[in-house]
Amino acid sequence: MTQLKIIKAPLSKREAAAAFIAKMNAKEEQHIGYCGTDRKEILHTLKENLSDIPFTESFIIATHKEEIRGLIGFDADSGNHSAEIWGPFIQDPYTHQLPKLWEHLLALLPSLSYSLSLFSNKKNTLVNRFAEQQGFVLQSEQTILKMDCRTPLNVMNLSDYEITPEFFMDMEKLHDEIFPSTYYSGSQIIERVNAHRKVFIHTEDNKLAGYIFVEVEPEFGEASIEFFAVKDSERRKGIGAMLLQKGVSWIFTFQGIEAINLCVDSANRKAISLYQKVGFYIQHELNYYVKKS
Repeated sequence: MTQLKIIKAPLSKREAAAAFIAKMNAKEEQHIGYCGTDRKEILHTLKENLSDIPFTESFIIATHKEEIRGLIGFDADSGNHSAEIWGPFIQDPYTHQLPKLWEHLLALLPSLSYSLSLFSNKKNTLVNRFAEQQGFVLQSEQTILKMDCRTPLNVMNLSDYEITPEFFMDMEKLHDEIFPSTYYSGSQIIERVNAHRKVFIHTEDNKLAGYIFVEVEPEFGEASIEFFAVKDSERRKGIGAMLLQKGVSWIFTFQGIEAINLCVDSANRKAISLYQKVGFYIQHELNYYVKKS
C-alpha cells in the first residue's frame, strides 16, 4: 500500500496547494465551508489573509511523486486563541492516512490552549466521521444560500433609499438593540459608509422601519450582507424582503460581482424562507464543529 510523504508545506507548493483545495472543495462529498472553490481567491488568502501564522507554518501536505494527494491547515487567531481548520482534504485511495495528516497538523498548532473549528459539508461523511472521532462537538447546522447576478430583481432608484443624516440616530438605536454585542456598533457602521459600503433604509410615514448594511470588494468579486433589521412594530409587512432587494440590487451594480453567498443557521427557517423569497437558493448544508485543544 502506497505511503504518502507528509511534510510541512513549503512556499514552492503554495500555488499547487491552492489548486488542490479548489479542485477538492468543488465536490460536496469533500467540501469544507471555510475554503472556497476559486483557485485565485484561495491563493490570495494563502498569501495575504491568513491571520497570524503564515502558510509555511500552518499547512501540511501529503504527496506522492511530488503531486499533492492530501492537505490540511489552519487559520489561527491568536487574539482569541482560536483556529479554523482548512480541510482535511485527501484523495482516494489514501484516506487511511488521514490520522497522520492530523498528527502533523497538531504539531504545528501553538502550544497555548486553542479552540478549533471545522466547517464540513453534511455530505462529507469522511470528515464528519473523523471530526467526531477526534472529539469535535457539533455546535450547529448551517445553510449556505447563494444568489447570482442573473436573478431577476425589481429595478429601483437606489439613491432614494440611501440613509441620510436625519435617520442616523434611529438606525444606530435599532442596530444596537437588535445586535447588542456584535463586531460593529450602529455608529461604527455609519462611520464606515463609503462608495463600497452602504446603508439602505425603508421608512413608513417618514419614520425608520428598517435598514440593511452591505459591503462590496469589487477587486476580488466579493460582497456581503453584513446586517439588516426591521423594527418589531413593522414586521410581517414585507419590509425585510424589500430591504434585501435594495441591498442585492446595489451589490450587482458592480462589475465582477457575479454572486452573493450567505450563511444562516439551519434552524432559522424564517430567515431562510425570506432569502429564498427574494431569489437566493440553498447551495450547501454544513456541520459546524468545535474542539478545545
